[in-house]
Amino acid sequence: MTNTPQKFLPLLLTLTLTFLLSACGEQSAPAQPANRNAPQSTNAAPAPDTNPASNYRIVTLAPTLTEIAFNLGFTDQVVGVGQYDMIASPDTPVLGTFYQIDTEKLLSLKPTHIFMLTGKDGPPADLTKLADQGLFKLFAYSYPETIDDALQLLDSDGTALTNIDTPQNSFTGPDAPGLGQALNKTQLASELKSELYTRLNKIMQLTKNLDKPNTLMIFALAEPVMASGSGSVNDQLLGIAGGTNAAANAAISAPTFDRESLIALAPDAILALLPDVNPQVENDPRLASLTSLPIPAAKNKQIFILNSPTILIPGLTMHQTAASFAQSIHPNLKDQLAPIAQTPLTQPLPESEPANQN
Repeated sequence: MTNTPQKFLPLLLTLTLTFLLSACGEQSAPAQPANRNAPQSTNAAPAPDTNPASNYRIVTLAPTLTEIAFNLGFTDQVVGVGQYDMIASPDTPVLGTFYQIDTEKLLSLKPTHIFMLTGKDGPPADLTKLADQGLFKLFAYSYPETIDDALQLLDSDGTALTNIDTPQNSFTGPDAPGLGQALNKTQLASELKSELYTRLNKIMQLTKNLDKPNTLMIFALAEPVMASGSGSVNDQLLGIAGGTNAAANAAISAPTFDRESLIALAPDAILALLPDVNPQVENDPRLASLTSLPIPAAKNKQIFILNSPTILIPGLTMHQTAASFAQSIHPNLKDQLAPIAQTPLTQPLPESEPANQN
C-alpha cells in the first residue's frame, strides 16, 4: 500500500525545494501589526493605475498568494496559477512553477499583475524584462520563513500603489509591496492581518502554561520520513499551539528520519501534514509503520493525520493550522479553539471567547 498519494508527491517536492531555497531565520512569537502612522518606505512603486479592479487580470504562482488574492475579493480576477495549486479552481490555467514558467501561455492570458515566490536568485530574467516593458506589474517575494514574513505578503504597511507616481513595474525582495498595496485593498488587508494576529495570540494564551509535548511534524508516512525542522512557519505555529519541535536541533531545515532515528528521537506526538488525503480512521493502516515503533507517540496514540488542503500553506489560514496542531496535542482545548478557527477573518471573534485561559 502506498503511504503517500502520488498526487501529493509533486506538491511535496515543490514545497520542499522552495523551503530549502529560503534562508533559515530565527523564529519568534508573531509581532503585532505595525503602526499604520509610522513613516512608510520611500522605495519606488508603479505609476498610478487607472485600470479599475474589476479589470485586473491576476496571476498567482504560489497557493498562499492565490489564497490572499481570493480573500481580498479577487476570486474572479485570478486568471492563472502555478502548478499544484490546491486553492484555485481546477479549471484555472496552470503556468508552471516559479523556476519554469510557460511564458507564451502566460502572455496569452494578458495579465495585469503577476505575484510569485522565488528562491534566492529572484524571478526569472525574462519575466522581469517583460514587466519592465510595461506588459504587467511583477511582484516577486522571498519564501516566508516566519509568520510575520507570511503576513507581509498580504499587507506590507504601505500606501496603495494606485496612489503613487513612478514608472517602476517590477518589485523583488523584502521591500516588494504586499498584495493589499498592489491591488489597492490596503484597509481590508490591514483588517485581515490584524484579525489573524488576534487569533494566533488567542491560541498562544490558551497554551502558554501547558506542558509542551515533543512533537514531530512530518510530510510523508513512508520511511525515511521528511520532517519540519526549525526556521519555518510550521515551527512557529507549533510553538504557538503549545508544542516543542522534536526536530528543532536538526542540522538542516527539512531533516529525514529512518526507523532507528525515530526511535532515538522518541517524540511524544507526531503530526503528519498531508493535504487532501483521506481522513484518519481508527487503527489506520497508513500509520502502521509509525504505530509499531517503541516511542511515546505510538504508545499513547498521539499520531495524527492533518489533511486540510491548506495545512502547508503559510497564508490566511495559519490560525486554523495552529488550532489543529493545538487540538491534536491538547485535546482538552477543543471547545475553546473552535470559535478561533471557525470565525471568518472578516468578523471579530465572539465576545464570549475568553481573553486568557490556562
